[in-house]
Amino acid sequence: MALWFRRCATFEEEAEADRDYWRQFSADERLALVEDLRRDWMLMSSDPPPSRDFLDFLRCLRNHDVRALVVGAHALAVHAKPRYTATIEVFVDRVDALETVPGVDVMTRIDGLSFEEAWPHRVEASYGGERAFFIGKADLIRNKEAAARPQDLADADLLRRS
Repeated sequence: MALWFRRCATFEEEAEADRDYWRQFSADERLALVEDLRRDWMLMSSDPPPSRDFLDFLRCLRNHDVRALVVGAHALAVHAKPRYTATIEVFVDRVDALETVPGVDVMTRIDGLSFEEAWPHRVEASYGGERAFFIGKADLIRNKEAAARPQDLADADLLRRS
């Protein structure tokens, strides 16, 4: 990776430089960097986040023919830039097919829109070599604004500017 340096006089200039930096990466590359952040955290922390096999989870959804959209920080990485997360958040249209799958936590509702509204605008990206669907950028902004927590509002602002 090349060294990135840009002198900024204001916070707005720094934010624009940050957006410029992350634009040079593809959605797949930004998504892979989330896992780098998780590994770095585990190396630095004496209390690492819980280990989860996200790839097996995504395969399980696909094997059970469940329409699923990855949301949250992983979707943010696809559309803007990576941010550390210890979990993967998945929005599904139904859970009845997963009743025989132990230990699967999924969301059937998110703030701001329904699954049927979000599905047509999905984007596909690679997560650990597996193809997965992610919530579309405009729908992620809508979700973040409806959730309205401070981090969600900051994410929505970042997405609008990216």
